[in-house]
Amino acid sequence: MRKVTLFTLLMTAVTTMLMAQLSPQEAAQIKANNPLVKPWNTPYQTPPFNSIKTEDYKPAILFALDEAKKDVNQIISNPEKPSFENTIIALEKSGSLLNRILSVFFNLNEA
Repeated sequence: MRKVTLFTLLMTAVTTMLMAQLSPQEAAQIKANNPLVKPWNTPYQTPPFNSIKTEDYKPAILFALDEAKKDVNQIISNPEKPSFENTIIALEKSGSLLNRILSVFFNLNEA
């Protein structure tokens, strides 16, 4: 029951976030200050848990969603003839920041 409720709340939040868009100023501030978005200069590229705060997740997820949308829009607007490389492979690589952030979020959520 708890997992179903949590999943429902999470899906509601994600849907709400999908509708939101960040201003360029907000995006620049998140990119500069949020440890989830910055490159992880740690051994083995592990998350910098000592720098991450609970309030860092929402802005990082919003930023990563915007980046993932840009990735997908770049695939859609590509003028080249569609190929496996410029569609399937490009789509597979899109949203890597979002995957990285959500993997930390969900792992901590399940702990």
